[in-house]
Amino acid sequence: MYYQRTLKQALGCSGIGLHSGKKVTLRLLPAPEDTGIVFRRVDQDGFEIPAHITYLQKVDFATTLGAGGVQIKTVEHLLGAFYGMGIDNALVEINASEIPIMDGSAAPFIYLIREAGAVNQVRARRCYRVSRPMEVQEADRWIRIVPSEDLRVSYTIDFRHPLFAPFADPRFS
Repeated sequence: MYYQRTLKQALGCSGIGLHSGKKVTLRLLPAPEDTGIVFRRVDQDGFEIPAHITYLQKVDFATTLGAGGVQIKTVEHLLGAFYGMGIDNALVEINASEIPIMDGSAAPFIYLIREAGAVNQVRARRCYRVSRPMEVQEADRWIRIVPSEDLRVSYTIDFRHPLFAPFADPRFS
């Protein structure tokens, strides 16, 4: 059985928002079981936005969560770090509308999570099980998920753009 996990201690950082260019202060704090990841806008009277699909507002150029006119932008690297480090429950206090970009990857957030440490909690971790194939398509883009006993991820990317060889050289087309 796998148990839910949270941070052992609070830890923070500051940086610049990629799209806003504003200085942002961020704190990662432990949270009780079944909390999930919750963003708290300290500059908006502590307004909270859970990291849940029902709060998803945009995914173009950055992932934006929002509710009640309040948003948290560019959450994907931090959420990826939480997932990769097995953190189920945490409170993210932030004083702006955007997570700091740091170096443009999840690595600085992974470092923070490692420094804070992680602890197992009492309750079991909830997992989703894919019971039937599912597919979503939009224009020429699509994603498919199928049941499996093992995690396997396969993908193909095909951008007709000069930065992606071999399309940059007409001899290869």
